[in-house]
Amino acid sequence: MKILINDKDKFVKDFLTPLSKLNESVVVKLNSESIYSLSSSGDGTLILYASFSQKNDIKDTLKLNIPDINKLIKVFSCINEDNISILVDDNSINYKSDDVGFKFHLLEDGIIASPSISIEKIKKLEFDSAFEMSYTDVISILKGSTFTTDTDKIYFYTKDDKVYGKLTDLDRHNVDVYTQKISDSFTGTSLSEALPLNFETVRVICSLRFKTIKVSINTDMKVFIFDVIHDDVKLNFISSAYVS
Repeated sequence: MKILINDKDKFVKDFLTPLSKLNESVVVKLNSESIYSLSSSGDGTLILYASFSQKNDIKDTLKLNIPDINKLIKVFSCINEDNISILVDDNSINYKSDDVGFKFHLLEDGIIASPSISIEKIKKLEFDSAFEMSYTDVISILKGSTFTTDTDKIYFYTKDDKVYGKLTDLDRHNVDVYTQKISDSFTGTSLSEALPLNFETVRVICSLRFKTIKVSINTDMKVFIFDVIHDDVKLNFISSAYVS
């Protein structure tokens, strides 16, 4: 089956690369409207739903079980053309031009485990608090983490209509603290009770390209969604707050 990929660089940098930050092995699916994947970190604390808008002549959903996404990224970088077509058969992805050719083998169904959650059910939750963070603010709080080396938590809370991030561990004594304003405003419910999140989520987000990122929180279930949109690429990072 022939699969079209318009803007190969965007597909690699904005779709495949974020997936590679969570897991080496991923299941990528294709339909007539998009290419998409649901993946998670090794410990299951961070989930990513990524979609790349791309029309293709596909009647049924096509599944690609990719054993090493970093290897696939490397071989795609050898292609000089921007708009490409690849051939997918039962167990491989194939590409051939006058200059470059490769055959990348896929795994059989059932070997790579996908997260057992419904992205549609997650999106239907009522997210009653939301704010935006700039790339600059995310990088700044990452720099602050070099000071608070004894914790892997970031606490989100609101004060005076602004949103703050605090790096520390409130469950332990004598842990250093770094606090930073991360947004000038928020909508919905205030975060009077600080919500702790695994700081690894912020580290992963820092590795991406974006101007602003939208953060939505279900304060009842303490579920976070971090949304990044790059034209035809949408990334939804999903994580839950630590439970004391």
